[in-house]
Amino acid sequence: MGVRIAAWSLVSVCIGCLAYVFWPGHPRQVQVKRAAEPPGSVTFTPSTTPQRSQSTKTASTSKLNRPRHVTFPEPTPAMRRFVDKLVKLDPEGGPLTPEQVAVWKQNIQLLIQQGPNAIPAIREFLLKNTDFDFSGSGGERAMGYQTARAAMFDALTQIGGPLAVAAMSEVLQSTADPREIALLGQSLEKLDAGLHLAETMEAVRQSLAMAAEGKLPERDVAPLFETIRQYGGQGAVAELEANARNWNYYAMIALGQLPDNAGVPSLIQFASDSSGAANLGLKTAAFQVLAELASKSDDARDALLGAIRGNQLGPYDWQMLAPILGGYQMVYHNSAFDNFLTQVNPNDIRRTHLTFGDQSYATIPLGSLTEEQINRQSALIDQVLAVTTDPLAQQQLQKARAMLAQRHLQLSSTGAPNG
Repeated sequence: MGVRIAAWSLVSVCIGCLAYVFWPGHPRQVQVKRAAEPPGSVTFTPSTTPQRSQSTKTASTSKLNRPRHVTFPEPTPAMRRFVDKLVKLDPEGGPLTPEQVAVWKQNIQLLIQQGPNAIPAIREFLLKNTDFDFSGSGGERAMGYQTARAAMFDALTQIGGPLAVAAMSEVLQSTADPREIALLGQSLEKLDAGLHLAETMEAVRQSLAMAAEGKLPERDVAPLFETIRQYGGQGAVAELEANARNWNYYAMIALGQLPDNAGVPSLIQFASDSSGAANLGLKTAAFQVLAELASKSDDARDALLGAIRGNQLGPYDWQMLAPILGGYQMVYHNSAFDNFLTQVNPNDIRRTHLTFGDQSYATIPLGSLTEEQINRQSALIDQVLAVTTDPLAQQQLQKARAMLAQRHLQLSSTGAPNG
């Protein structure tokens, strides 16, 4: 008798599952049994998204041009369940198998296909400020996103329309997560160009202020500096200068990436600052970025050569400059805008983490480095050699020359076109 009851119970559960999946209006979601941590599985970690304080938001955002009020419909029960299945993963069930990852990605596409009908349920999840982090053990590459919330931002962007814009703008008013601010800024600019730059930059300022006070532990603020570079406009230089004392390398890298060499005057100023030992790290960072730009900017080159003539560079400075003069560049390790690291041989990536400001950057080969670029870098090294008699400096410059020779050999072996 007990066996028959158990069998009927199992049948009832199966019928209920089928009714749920195939109920009209419900996106089909395939369920896969969980295996025991096979190779290629993806781990995920529950987390909470940091929020900006209500008082700060109210005081600062009241001055912005607020988006037109939008009334969101209530999520349908079916759509709410479907979104929950995508974003409320079960850590106790173990890692996701490769098969489950494939199903999850398929279901993201099904969600996007629902169009505006999916937006209320996505918004409801985002406003709860809960998340799942996929970034460990290659999970971001497998899933296509660093977090579940990032996947929902992308879904809103692909769906598009006024409701999607309003939902993302609403999240931008509260989130303090640097990467989220950068992703939302990009999406809003794509869907509603020029209308959300002020609120994006205000979110950047407030989050940097929180980070400076130690209120964003374990959150990399590099995406905020990228956002300033991308959307700061004429005020970008001033924003970066204001934050350089707390994040020396992040600010200098962003100044070097501004269009039309707009950050060069600031870099020169920081490199020539002699106000004390506390700023030595800032000076070194400024010199490194000036060296990156020296083959393209006369002002950067002249400032670098002038500092060398004046014996302003110490042993550590020369050690840090050698890779730059040898055709390498500094990029953000946790970029929300660029994919430089995925385009480079992992063996060519030099990673650096600074406890000061919790900064992480990578030094990588300068793009494909054409024959013309190699020649420009070689000419720059010759100019630097001509103005220094420091034996240590000359030793580091020979290292830089050897790096360029190796890159030239690699270029020749691949048969890449010159220039």
